[in-house]
Amino acid sequence: MKNLKLTSEEQKAKKAAYNKAYAEKKRAEKAKQVDWMNLDKFEMSFEHKVRLYKNLKLEKTNSYCASPGTTLVFEKIKNEDNHIVFRVRRTGRRTFFTTSAQLQQTV
Repeated sequence: MKNLKLTSEEQKAKKAAYNKAYAEKKRAEKAKQVDWMNLDKFEMSFEHKVRLYKNLKLEKTNSYCASPGTTLVFEKIKNEDNHIVFRVRRTGRRTFFTTSAQLQQTV
């Protein structure tokens, strides 16, 4: 009978593929749990950078990106043609604004 022991590189590749699939599964479950597009107010952190604008003009020059994992409080203020604008608050910080397109980014 042949020994079915994998080499360390094969084990690492197999483990990496499993971890990637597991992470994708968890992200999909989390997205299903929180349907933030239908909520008026919610608190959430994202795994990607979220661009926060300093005013409602939504100018890129007057904005910055919140770090991944930062907990933000969102409040829906406008909904025009599936383009939702949110008021964003961070603990102890000023008010910012963002759009639904910024929240859906996977970059």
